[in-house]
Amino acid sequence: SWAAEASPRVQPGSGQILSIPPSAIATNSPHQTQPFVWSGGKPLIRKAEALVKEGFAYMKANGKAALILEVQKASGKFHTKPGSPLYLFVYDLNGLVLAHGAEANLLGVNRLNVKDPDGKQYTKEFIAVGQKKGGGWVDYKRMNPETRKIEEKTSFVMAEGGIVAGCGIYK
Repeated sequence: SWAAEASPRVQPGSGQILSIPPSAIATNSPHQTQPFVWSGGKPLIRKAEALVKEGFAYMKANGKAALILEVQKASGKFHTKPGSPLYLFVYDLNGLVLAHGAEANLLGVNRLNVKDPDGKQYTKEFIAVGQKKGGGWVDYKRMNPETRKIEEKTSFVMAEGGIVAGCGIYK
């Protein structure tokens, strides 16, 4: 069951905080022409990737702790907003949730071994794909909070300096 994905809780803030070099900002995208859209016909997939890159630029300018705070606080620029399904999530490289722009209850939870309904360990894939030059996309299934149904989702992820940050959209 979906509720069975809970992992042992660990102390928030136990991940090492490092800086992000300029090389972490990727410019390539394998999904540049994908048709995922939202209301108004705007290409949501491009916006998801851009939000991750914006998050790394914010971290470069303000530091990792500032990014984590900006993702976590309700008024933050990387937190979910009415009318937009986009937000950032930030993990350390051991799967510990450092910040989550939509589900604050996940803060401090280790999700390394969480599986989707098909058995895919998508957090491990976030870390592996994120560490590739320029980041990349991870496909998995998760409960959509709007429809309350398990749906296909894709997330753009990048990793650098001991963290992986991502933004996903439901297909």
